[in-house]
Amino acid sequence: MRNILAGVMLANLVASVAAFASDSAGHYVVLGPGNWSCGKWTADSSSGEVSKFQEIGWVQGFLTAYNDYVWKGQSVMGSVDGPGVTAWTNNYCTAHPLDTIGDATHALILDLQKRN
Repeated sequence: MRNILAGVMLANLVASVAAFASDSAGHYVVLGPGNWSCGKWTADSSSGEVSKFQEIGWVQGFLTAYNDYVWKGQSVMGSVDGPGVTAWTNNYCTAHPLDTIGDATHALILDLQKRN
């Protein structure tokens, strides 16, 4: 059983590292789970798949990098916490299943900028 779980985790890791493409507007290269569809996000969020945690981690990592390199303050998230980010992304991805997780994160940042 451990070998099967380790194999699945390794396959997910390889798939997330190997996948990359530009964002939908061609602005920057998106690596890993940011290229996965919102439809996959929605399916994974209710299934408990390991990839769900990769997707959430990707969004949080992107927000962290945005805070470090772009945002002129402590955090673009303001008072929004991690579960709030996940809930926002759940809502976005449900409404836009063909967008990527990267597209959803970009839309999230635009929304957070308006709030803060």
